[in-house]
Amino acid sequence: MSIVDVTRRPATNDDRAEALAIHHRAYRDVVERQFGHWDESAQDGYFGQAWTGHPHDILERAGRAIGFVAVEERARSVVIH
Repeated sequence: MSIVDVTRRPATNDDRAEALAIHHRAYRDVVERQFGHWDESAQDGYFGQAWTGHPHDILERAGRAIGFVAVEERARSVVIH
């Protein structure tokens, strides 16, 4: 498969648990290297704020969720979360 096999669809509340698991897999190593420890409840909180702050899309490959993204269009910029 190539990158063009990745599809994007609007996220629903049913996607929250999988997106949280993806967040943990993606950030745990980074957080531990930078801050020395992983605080699961703090990370759950950061995820929750971001998840409810913007509409997200789920990125899928072969029907399986592999990531998520939010695109925020501002007056003079675009922010990708």
